[in-house]
Amino acid sequence: MESLSRSWVDNNVENYGFEMRICSYNILSNFALNNNLYLYSRCLPEHLNPEYRSNLLLSELSQLRSDVLCLQEVDQEIFDTVVTKHCLSTQSSCSYYRGSDFAKNGCCIIYKNQKFELVESERIVFAEPEFSYRESMYVAVVNVLKNKSNSGKNDSIFIICTTHLVYGQDLELVRQRQLKHILNIINEKSALYNDPPVILCGDFNSLPTNELVSIMIGRPPNPESVLFGYDTSFSELYSLSNQFQFKSAYPLEDENESFQSGQYDMGFRFTSCVDGCMSYVDYIFVGRRGGEMFDADRRFSIRGYLDLPEVMPYILPNERLPSDHLPIKAKLSFSHS
Repeated sequence: MESLSRSWVDNNVENYGFEMRICSYNILSNFALNNNLYLYSRCLPEHLNPEYRSNLLLSELSQLRSDVLCLQEVDQEIFDTVVTKHCLSTQSSCSYYRGSDFAKNGCCIIYKNQKFELVESERIVFAEPEFSYRESMYVAVVNVLKNKSNSGKNDSIFIICTTHLVYGQDLELVRQRQLKHILNIINEKSALYNDPPVILCGDFNSLPTNELVSIMIGRPPNPESVLFGYDTSFSELYSLSNQFQFKSAYPLEDENESFQSGQYDMGFRFTSCVDGCMSYVDYIFVGRRGGEMFDADRRFSIRGYLDLPEVMPYILPNERLPSDHLPIKAKLSFSHS
């Protein structure tokens, strides 16, 4: 099997001095794989072997050459065999949290020690009674990082958050409540640190046409949605997200009229393939509370991103690819004046 061909897309925008290469990747936990083997019946057994997958993951994480790696579905076995080894070999540190005490996997943020200093790290849990037992298994991780090259100045802080929202076609409302919970905490952190840039990424388990993604990128809510004007958390989430004016590192916003009609075509590009079902559910969003980040004088740019393949592998994991998701990666540029 040939390696998957992916190219770098250069947005041809200005470099404002400080660059950050950030990657988000649902790496498929061994726990999730073993408990859902029927979804991977097309895969060869040797490609599902934990040791085989760990070796592929180690190689892949190294090849991504990211300053910040945000991983989802990290179980203890993968943390021990992959994450810790990667951190040692790349002189990086990480913040790793699972959801509730019964959760078998979680999320982690890995960052280069040479480039960043950890200011604080927090686990965001979706606890009962607001969330069900199953929903409490999911988690978000928030790191406040300081740019070491500019550590003496007030604007050297970044808030980075990664999450894995609950899976299920009928659970969009739950995902919106999870996202609102995350944004409330990010909002508090932003106020505490004088509104630094915010990067929110992960597996949102929502398609680009879903209301959750519409909310994130400030697309007007669909008046025909069953949630519009009915659920108070919907309007609260829209108002909260709008404060940050998030933009996607990958092209999503209003690229054609079909976006408005709910028939948006991603050009047959996908981030995941599970049991032959392809979907686009992984995102990197960038924003700042107050929205000033995207004013001309704030000097910020999304310099480029790792393109998604036009033809998605029908079988994942496989000989070359260890997960049922593909990593997404962007290069961001900031000015610390």
